[in-house]
Amino acid sequence: MATLNGFHKGNITIVDKLEVMGTIEGNVTVLQSCVLELKGTVIGSCRVESGGIAKILGTVRGVLENHRGDIEIWGVVQLLRDCDSAVPSIVKPGAQIKNYEVGTCG
Repeated sequence: MATLNGFHKGNITIVDKLEVMGTIEGNVTVLQSCVLELKGTVIGSCRVESGGIAKILGTVRGVLENHRGDIEIWGVVQLLRDCDSAVPSIVKPGAQIKNYEVGTCG
């Protein structure tokens, strides 16, 4: 698994496995069969495609949008949006979800 430390400005599309220890200022997309392990911060949106995996131990200061992916949240999310109520994100004890929407993805 590759690791991103420090500060990165710009959008990122994850095409394999990535551990984020620092900060991303931009939007993140997790493609099918790819993995994001977020221990740092995303200042922007994070979109998890069908078949993508995201483990959120850090903070998403924007929208975390689940398009039928596999999401587990231990950290903090400003807005969690589950696009399909049949495939909800898993919110672990102690996680902080500021706002929640379901079925509102475009």
